Amino acid sequence: MSPLKANHAILSNVAKEVLREVREQHRAGRLGFLVGAGLSVPIGLPGWAAFNEALLEHAIGRHAPGGAAQARALSRAYLDLLQGQSLAAVDLVRQRVGADFHVVLRGALYEREQLRKFQPTEVHYALSKLALEGDPPYPCVHTTNYDDLLELTLQNITGRRPRAVHAGRRSSADGPRVVHLHGYFPFDDAGVAEEKRLAAELVASDLDYHRLSNEHTSWTNRELMALLDSRSVLIVGMSLTDPNVRRLLAYLSEHKKAHDEAHEHFVILQQRPLLGSDEQQRAAEMLDEDEYKFWHGQGVKILRLSSWDGLNYLMRRIRFTDEEWDRRHKELRIAWATQTYREVDFDEATLQDFGTELLAHHRDRIVDAAKLGGRVELNLFLPMLDGRYRRALSSMAGRAAEAPRWFAPKHDAQTIPEVELALVVGEALKSSTRSLRSAPPPGQPAFQDWYRSLVSVPYFDYPAGGIPVAVMQLVSSDPALAETAPQSPLMAALRTLLREAITGAVRLLRGAGAGRIMDEA
Repeated sequence: MSPLKANHAILSNVAKEVLREVREQHRAGRLGFLVGAGLSVPIGLPGWAAFNEALLEHAIGRHAPGGAAQARALSRAYLDLLQGQSLAAVDLVRQRVGADFHVVLRGALYEREQLRKFQPTEVHYALSKLALEGDPPYPCVHTTNYDDLLELTLQNITGRRPRAVHAGRRSSADGPRVVHLHGYFPFDDAGVAEEKRLAAELVASDLDYHRLSNEHTSWTNRELMALLDSRSVLIVGMSLTDPNVRRLLAYLSEHKKAHDEAHEHFVILQQRPLLGSDEQQRAAEMLDEDEYKFWHGQGVKILRLSSWDGLNYLMRRIRFTDEEWDRRHKELRIAWATQTYREVDFDEATLQDFGTELLAHHRDRIVDAAKLGGRVELNLFLPMLDGRYRRALSSMAGRAAEAPRWFAPKHDAQTIPEVELALVVGEALKSSTRSLRSAPPPGQPAFQDWYRSLVSVPYFDYPAGGIPVAVMQLVSSDPALAETAPQSPLMAALRTLLREAITGAVRLLRGAGAGRIMDEA
């Protein structure tokens, strides 16, 4: 069955109809976008609770004699005493640090061990491409985030830095722009005076939200009201706990019902895992049902995902219909292949030798870092200029030439499911030993039978909208890896190492296409 029709991202029972409605609004040019912290968390930026704790850590750590460890312990104890009143904690941090709030803010947001690189994810690109491809285009994204990841995304797609609009800079020019409803604090240092001003303008605390509640004509309220009143809005990366968003949605729902002219809005929420006791599982099901009914009454329809890893897949489901899926992905992958390695001959001996050496190097790094036993190999699958895929490089000498494993990816049939499903959903997938009854492509040797598990990690064409274009596959005989949960720390580390491997391989191919294979290798 087609992964699209099989609903691979595990959307809710109403998702297919809701998905169709979202797509219709997008194609009619009526879809707006409201983005929350869920899009920034994957690169290491903090969610709301972690942000408040980090603010306290940096505020307390300025004078804590015990250093970072004591500051962390004190901040957690401090929040515990507040009994969950994290918004109040921000007011208290501002009081404690005074004029240096901008320093504490920068530390809490960007000076983080988890933040290794400040760069957008494939989901930022997928969502931004949706905004740019509306008909007519609506190159404007609203966000409650302080960071400038969306500006960086749109710049990388269009070649033009969009304007950051916020309370301190309200005028907007033509072209793409990002509206920061709760304030703006960019990653690059803006200077002391500017950062003090920007930090003072943030909506972050109890008092800030009280002001918004009381000042109905404030810039933030007018901007958010105009968005919700004029468009059907897709809410991404938000759990709908923001008090101001909830208040305005409720107000508009009541007002519009009276005049029978309400816009329907859509929110993407993560499915709660059905874990724990029978009572806990039933409670989770009841809460999902109650949320659906409650928000439906407020004019908001829910799309549920099994995990945030499916966001890229869902953005592409909105962008392409089932009928367009194979054709549009094929076109975009051919364009990427043409731009990346148009003149490369993948059967040329020198390229194969360098490719095997590179992948063997990364394989050895992975084996050492993950302490894998048994046999481990890496394979790189790439689109060719005719749209078909093949195993282009392998850490096993001669393997890519002997068994290229040609296939034409389709959403309703898989020749090599462990690779093709990663291309469909655009997320890393782990599977145990698959059935050896699968026949190899015509004229190629049988599939090997020594492996116990496979891990497939996609590589994206970001400017095209987060399109999965290549797959690095790890094949392992280690029985311990076969039993490892997909969301375990070991798997997270493996995915990171595999992304480094596939990035290095693409760099090699770009160099080969430009005649610089020796330098790149």
